[in-house]
Amino acid sequence: METIDDFTHTKSRLDQWTREGQQLIGHVIPSLIDQWESHRQQVQRLRQEVDDKDAEIAALRAEIDELRRERTEIAEATSSYLHEINRVTTEVARRLKGTDDRVRVKSTLRAV
Repeated sequence: METIDDFTHTKSRLDQWTREGQQLIGHVIPSLIDQWESHRQQVQRLRQEVDDKDAEIAALRAEIDELRRERTEIAEATSSYLHEINRVTTEVARRLKGTDDRVRVKSTLRAV
């Protein structure tokens, strides 16, 4: 009889474990599915943010390149203007010096 009682007790325990397992699985699996879906959405959101940031970085790099080109053009134009100003200033100074020398020569000739 102990065998039947043992069997009945064992069967009862197995039935109880099976019910508990089914209840746990009934709660755990939907929870895991919800977490998975939440993580999947978060990954999609983060991927979109990364794509947006990559596009922003590309636009900023293009802007930096354009600003560098503009800076180079401005530097070249400024250098050219400064050289021209220097040339004109030198020419004016040379002519003024020549005029000053001529005035001195004329003054010296009148004094003689």
